[in-house]
Formats: sequence, C-alpha cells, structure tokens
Amino acid sequence: MKIRPSVIIVKDDKVLTLKYLYGSTEVYAIPGGNLEFGESLSETVVRELKEELNLEISLLDFCGTAEIINEKQHGVHFFFLGKIISGEPKINPQETTANSVVWLKKDQITEVNLYPKIPDLILSVLNGENPYGLFLGKIDQPWY
Repeated sequence: MKIRPSVIIVKDDKVLTLKYLYGSTEVYAIPGGNLEFGESLSETVVRELKEELNLEISLLDFCGTAEIINEKQHGVHFFFLGKIISGEPKINPQETTANSVVWLKKDQITEVNLYPKIPDLILSVLNGENPYGLFLGKIDQPWY
C-alpha cells in the first residue's frame, strides 16, 4: 500500500500542480510524495517540495484523505493546505519526472487529468469553504 501526503497551495486563485506526460496523456499532480520510513506525513510533504520544487513551505491545516484502489494500486492520500514561505517553484529533474510547474485556474480544475482526482476538494479550498478533515472515501482515478 502506498501512503502519499500532498499539499494544496493556492496563489492568486490558482493551485500549484506538477505537469507530467505519460505517453500522450497530460497529468497534473498535486505536489507531494511517498512516505519514507520514520517520517511523519507533514515531514514528508515539506521534504518533497524542497527536493522537487526548491520550496520552503508551511502547512496550515489538514484538508482530508482519500483512497485509490484499483488493479494497479492501493493508495491512501492525505491532503494538507499549505503556503510558500520562500522560493519560486522550479522543477528539479534529479528528483521528479515532472515536465513543468503549472498554476491551474479554477475553471481548469475539472478539465484536466488531476492526480489525485480531487477537484471538489480543491474547488472548496479555492472558494474559501471549509473542507477540512474530510474523508473522501474511495475515489475513481480513471486514467491511472
């Protein structure tokens, strides 16, 4: 089972994502990564953003959790709300296979292949609603 914490970072009403290309499919991932032995969820996400994007971040709140269960994987995802303390997001190709950093606008959230597929949670954050602590249950990840 894969445990993956990630962080939703909003700036100017846009959400930070990493764009990947799998074959001809573009995928926009919420930044985060896999838990290493001995790390807490929050330590993992802070480390991953430093390694992959050269960002110092702080976590503001816990937003929720969801599971992806299919024939390829069983993953539990944990979502935090965070903010950038220092740095501008820049891909570190030694740490990620992402092609670029993309700030998605609100109207793009439901139009792209999002990983994990949590558009409603992201839209809640963008709309200033209080999604914190939600258990989203099993989510469908159709392209994965």
